[in-house]
Amino acid sequence: GMEIDHWDRARWAWIAALLGGISYFIAVRSGWNGLGISVWKTSGLAFLALWAWLNRRSIGHRWIAAVLALGAAGDFLLAEFGLLVGGATFAFGHAVAIRFYIANRRAQMALAQRLFVILVTPLALIIAWQLARHSETELAVAAMAYTLIVGVMCVAAWASRFPRYRTGLGAFFFLISDLFI
Repeated sequence: GMEIDHWDRARWAWIAALLGGISYFIAVRSGWNGLGISVWKTSGLAFLALWAWLNRRSIGHRWIAAVLALGAAGDFLLAEFGLLVGGATFAFGHAVAIRFYIANRRAQMALAQRLFVILVTPLALIIAWQLARHSETELAVAAMAYTLIVGVMCVAAWASRFPRYRTGLGAFFFLISDLFI
């Protein structure tokens, strides 16, 4: 008989992730709130983490599934327990991603790519400081610490052997979106 590949076995989880992510906006617009909306918000990323786990073929896939699961947990904890608890969980997920990207770093980089790696995190910290300096001290420190770890994750992804226009650029846009938050 024909062997079922991982994609076919786990397609339901990918579809559930897509439906969870898209339908969340409908639920928000409908005025839902409380625990139900927190679980709904988390569902897209949680099902994506499950999909990644079910499609694992190497240790690298397990690392990515862990990063996604920590992101889902961070989303839930952020909604239910606040910025510091959720942010710390996200930061732990970014630390796992940094470890993964560094273990899979690119052998060589052009000068412009090395300059990007050197400059992105300090520039992100300068921007974060400008945005957070008038906040409460605890929040400003948390924002700077979180920006530091997201900046390092961004440059680690950029310097990894993975496709820059998906992995590196995706991490860069993640950094930019977090600066807006």
